[in-house]
Amino acid sequence: MKKYFKAFSIWLVAALALALLCIWPLFRGGYWESDDGEWMVIRFSAFHESLRDGQFPVRWTQRLNHEFGYPVANFLYPLPFYLAEIPHALGFGFVDSIKIVLGGSVILAAQGMFLYAKKWGHLPALMAAAFYVFTPYRIFLLYGRGSLGESTALAVVPFLFLSADSLVRKANYKNITALGLFYAALIMSHNVMALIFTPVLLLYIARLVFKSKKRHQAFRSLPAVVSDLRNGRSGRLRKFAKRMAGPLYAFILGLSLSAFFWIPALWDLQYTRAGGVDISDYRSYFLPLGEIVRMLGIIPLLFVGIAGIKRQWLFMGMALLVIFLMHPLSSPLLNLFPALKLIQFPWRLSTLFVFIQAVSAAVVFSALNTFPRFIKGAAILLAFIVLSQYVPRATQVRFIDRGEGFYATNDDTTTVKNEFTPIWIKTDPKNRPETPYSLSISEDRYEILEDDKKTGNIYLEVRLQEPALMTLNIHYFPGWKVFIDDEEVNLNPQETDGLLRFQISPGQDKTRVVKAIFGGTLVRNTAEGLSAIALIIVLTVAAFKYVPNNPAKSVGIILMLIALFSAGHFMLANLSTYWEIFNPKQMEKDYLNSQWVNPDAGTSIPIGDSGLYSWAGWRYVHGENPILINPEMPPLGKYLIGLGLLLFRRPALVGLAFFIFALLTHFALGMVILKDRWLAIAATALLVTEPVFRNLANITMLDGLQMAFINLTFLFFIRGLKEGKWFIPASLMVGAVAATKFFAAAATIVVALFGFLLLKRKWKTLRQFTLSLPLAGLVHLASYTALFMNGFSFREYLGTQKWILTFYRQGNVGTVPTGSYWLLVLFNRWRVWFGQEWGVYTTVKSNLWRVSWPLNVLAVLVAAIRVIMNKLAGIESVLVVWLAVYAIFLTFIIGWPHYMLLFLPYSTILLVQLGKIYGARASTFVHRGKQQLFAGKKSKKIS
Repeated sequence: MKKYFKAFSIWLVAALALALLCIWPLFRGGYWESDDGEWMVIRFSAFHESLRDGQFPVRWTQRLNHEFGYPVANFLYPLPFYLAEIPHALGFGFVDSIKIVLGGSVILAAQGMFLYAKKWGHLPALMAAAFYVFTPYRIFLLYGRGSLGESTALAVVPFLFLSADSLVRKANYKNITALGLFYAALIMSHNVMALIFTPVLLLYIARLVFKSKKRHQAFRSLPAVVSDLRNGRSGRLRKFAKRMAGPLYAFILGLSLSAFFWIPALWDLQYTRAGGVDISDYRSYFLPLGEIVRMLGIIPLLFVGIAGIKRQWLFMGMALLVIFLMHPLSSPLLNLFPALKLIQFPWRLSTLFVFIQAVSAAVVFSALNTFPRFIKGAAILLAFIVLSQYVPRATQVRFIDRGEGFYATNDDTTTVKNEFTPIWIKTDPKNRPETPYSLSISEDRYEILEDDKKTGNIYLEVRLQEPALMTLNIHYFPGWKVFIDDEEVNLNPQETDGLLRFQISPGQDKTRVVKAIFGGTLVRNTAEGLSAIALIIVLTVAAFKYVPNNPAKSVGIILMLIALFSAGHFMLANLSTYWEIFNPKQMEKDYLNSQWVNPDAGTSIPIGDSGLYSWAGWRYVHGENPILINPEMPPLGKYLIGLGLLLFRRPALVGLAFFIFALLTHFALGMVILKDRWLAIAATALLVTEPVFRNLANITMLDGLQMAFINLTFLFFIRGLKEGKWFIPASLMVGAVAATKFFAAAATIVVALFGFLLLKRKWKTLRQFTLSLPLAGLVHLASYTALFMNGFSFREYLGTQKWILTFYRQGNVGTVPTGSYWLLVLFNRWRVWFGQEWGVYTTVKSNLWRVSWPLNVLAVLVAAIRVIMNKLAGIESVLVVWLAVYAIFLTFIIGWPHYMLLFLPYSTILLVQLGKIYGARASTFVHRGKQQLFAGKKSKKIS
């Protein structure tokens, strides 16, 4: 076995060497002159900007079409560009990233062809790999056309046919999934290549089924099936259909996984010029027979002919069809099959011939095994002499080094005839607009207070003196929506020449917030949902199949992957924020002009809580008195933010550090409650999928830090129930909670913990915990050390806390509708008091709400019933009591959505625990039912 793998590895290395010989010019600097190559670099740079700005999947590229925007990524093969993001993330430029994908596609193509053709032997497989990468058209495709998509597709094709072989031999989950994944990759690699290879693959699989050694004698050949149908018998056909079920599932899986791309691509074409634009005159690209032979190569054609003699009828027939369709004689077929025009150029069918002739080479060299060695050696030598003619030479590939800036700023459409321009655009732009937006009033009548422009996301704060017609110089395409103060504006591109144009009025305080967002449509959202469901099914089946006796691990793996995707997507969407360096001078200027210093809404420029905490923390660690900036919040959390800024210099990284700290402490608490690593991972993963928590990953808010301290409080308190010494760190954490945000949360925790001990009647434990609580006060006091160093007395410290309490009591504007917060939690009906008139309640929806909120409430209710019935026996009863007390607290206050950050971390743990308990019971019930059913059938059979 070791000798076999050693020999196999040597052959693979030989295939790799052949691929490197093909791509050696790519190691030179710059990019080579080709038809499409440099356009791919330009498109990738725009694609990257969209992805960096948070668009996923990428559909709209704002820079292209002279910054009016262009939906090219919605229609043309996205996979090569997603792959190019990997080397770009590692530090390579746009040019080198595309070259790496192209070079990698050639290497994968050689390796894939070797693996596919290995069934004919190692040497034939190596020759197949050689002919796959060195045929005339393959070299022309790489260095003449520079076709990124077609090169990527050719790398996928051998793996596609290899997976088909495996699936027909054995129809199992692994092989079905492999074929589905590779088929999805083909669709996303190049639209036309998927169109060309799909029917060939279907015919190939059908042929394999008929030739399968495991076939029933009932369908030995296709004529036998036809004969049965004529005679009214369908047994053979049913058996054939049964054998085709596995490939059918694989095709459905591939179509589902790639649905997010191909369904919108087909549907949205109606909104572009593509239907009325002929990209190319198909008939003008027919080739005479001599040019066809020169393009395909004499030796490859000879191999195909010999393969036909060796009964490779399918591949020979396909090769003859390719030659015919490239010749003018096939012109009449265009009237019968207009879909052929989608191929654009007849000679593009040569990609199919590239695959066929490589397989034929394997067949030919396999047949040479029966010949004497000198004939076999001469044939190999002759083959390599022929192939050496196609090795790219330095004089054949002309490189140009334009620099990264050329590609990163080029704003053309990157398509042949601007065919994806929206139908509402009558005149193509020739230059960039002078300004990204304009108003129909003079410049002295309006002021832009804030301007943030990202791909698919425009944010403007405008101060107006009179109504105006506002134009955003962006081409309308379905998915664009405009909001003024969160109210959607009706857009009619037919009347606005395809631009985003709308009326805007000054409003009550003359300041309006304008948002233009490119989002999903019903078709796109449905397609993305279909792909997500397919991916979840694949992961779920994989988790339960390959971890058969550990359902907790299976669930943990699935939820962990979903959480990683959710968090990764969020961080990718906000990638630019992680590189923003904290600028103290600019931050001071923003703070002094903000609502925190200047309460006049007409002249101040608002900054959020995150910016305020960053500035306060920065000043605190530089000696500022904590009651002079943001005195309503205790200083500990802001000190930690300030230290983080000293360490990282980037606010988003400080927020990420707090986010990770909260995650780790939540996982540790889950381990103690659930007593299973994978269940703890599942609970933490559920928390990560909540937007209200995930949004903390790039902002310097205090909530994540407070949550981490609360997690540690419960963790140490639970340990203190067994060993009283752990109440000391528990009390210290209570103090940290009180010193991070308003002390109401800390007071609620103390009430909950006291309540738990009273309900349990643990009087000794209660006394121990009570004796440790003064430490919490010391932590809170210590956080104000700078206050005392500035000469303030303890009495003045107490006065500060009284002022904070008064400040928050005044925050309850008007009469608080008791229980109104639960309308938000259960039904997403948020009663707010800061609408058009302060103190007047209106109901809005929160974008942080998810259906998981009421599910978590239900889980807490069920857990509470179980805890009461068990007389607070389990340690999870600590969390149940806390959530009960916190729920009462929420009932009597004006609430914000982020208050759920002190509810969801603990309800998710209870939810997972309930899943563990009732999931095991359901599994036992189903197992017993199966046993009874099987026993019943067996007894009937015996009787």
